[in-house]
Amino acid sequence: KPRQKLKEILNKVFGEKGTKLARKFEEYLKGLFAPGIIFEELGFTYVGTVDGHNLFDLEKTLENIKNMRGPILLHVITQKGKGYKPAEDNPTPFHGISPFDKITGTPIKKASTNPTWSKVFGNALCELAEKDEKVVAITPAMREGSGLLEFSQKFPDRFFDVGIAEQHAATFAGGLATEGLKPVVSYYSTFLQRAYDQVIHDIALQKLPVIFAIDRAGLVGDDGPTHHGVFDISFLRAVPEIIITAPKDAQELRNLLYTAINSKKPFSVRYPRGESIGEIKEGFEEIPIGSWEILESGKDIAFLALGRYVQKALEVKKLLKPKGINITVINARFVRPFDKKILNETLNTHQYIIAGEDGSLNGGFGSAIGEYILDNGFENKLIRFGIPDKFITHGKVNLLEKDLGLLPEQMAEKIGQFVLGKTFKIVG
Repeated sequence: KPRQKLKEILNKVFGEKGTKLARKFEEYLKGLFAPGIIFEELGFTYVGTVDGHNLFDLEKTLENIKNMRGPILLHVITQKGKGYKPAEDNPTPFHGISPFDKITGTPIKKASTNPTWSKVFGNALCELAEKDEKVVAITPAMREGSGLLEFSQKFPDRFFDVGIAEQHAATFAGGLATEGLKPVVSYYSTFLQRAYDQVIHDIALQKLPVIFAIDRAGLVGDDGPTHHGVFDISFLRAVPEIIITAPKDAQELRNLLYTAINSKKPFSVRYPRGESIGEIKEGFEEIPIGSWEILESGKDIAFLALGRYVQKALEVKKLLKPKGINITVINARFVRPFDKKILNETLNTHQYIIAGEDGSLNGGFGSAIGEYILDNGFENKLIRFGIPDKFITHGKVNLLEKDLGLLPEQMAEKIGQFVLGKTFKIVG
């Protein structure tokens, strides 16, 4: 009633202009003292703020609003890591936790001599950025997880954390590329699919030289079906112009990143979660685009291995050799374009072809090999190893691979049975 009376007085004294002025002043005051005004404008009933750590008040508030009509926004304030000082002081490492010392908060990790794949990527990008001021890094809220913390500290003006906005990250990278910069966008594989439309229209269609560093490619373990990065090969294969690669070891990751930055093409490099393998050398070497490499020569059977499956293929070779089966192992580091020269020679000299990848079998690398065999009139027999047509649950990677028959000894047995046409045992 007093509010309405004030409006009438202002209208008499100042006319319609006075009423409008009063309304604007009222909205200004609401904006100062009521943080939910924007939600009220959108039609929500705003309730808050509530202390999320006071369970009694929170429960009482929920009881009070449950019978209210219409859309309601309850604004609850919490502190990440509340009640545990190490987490309060530095909450980021506790976003996803493994075993840690409860006194210090320090993660308990097994002794390791090799950096993670993410760390290898981050270090390499820092080295490249020191030599080329056009190199910039973009991440959708995954600075620490993607290994870009050091880059952000060394090159703050060339680092962009766009927040949880994967679509914007891709389009933003495309815009930077049009201005002559060399954007490297780091995605977890499972989050890249959110930007699929932008990858197609804003980058590939424009043939813009954007580099996609695809982290957490393949099975990731305990994070489960929402985070396994098994679809990127399949959905990127459907998009023209994009180069698709996977390194066999840490040094090859560095070299592929170097190749990507110099390629002036849309380029993707996928690598797994966890500890990298292989020694790291100083400097970089450019890898001819589309080239494979023959690591071990054999007879009749060739294993075309992608990424971390290269190491598996070498282990399979060791297991089969005592049984009289000697396989050729090829590092098929380029999914597209692939090495037609080596592939044609291999198809002409090997009856059996094995394709292995840490990704979906549907539309993946093995599918590309099968399509090539059929399209070009070859008659080789093909067996594919990878992720089957289902969502994979959470669990340790080695246990998941055991369930899927993807451990080296399981693959060796299947290959032996495939070639010999009878039950074939490596162990037991």
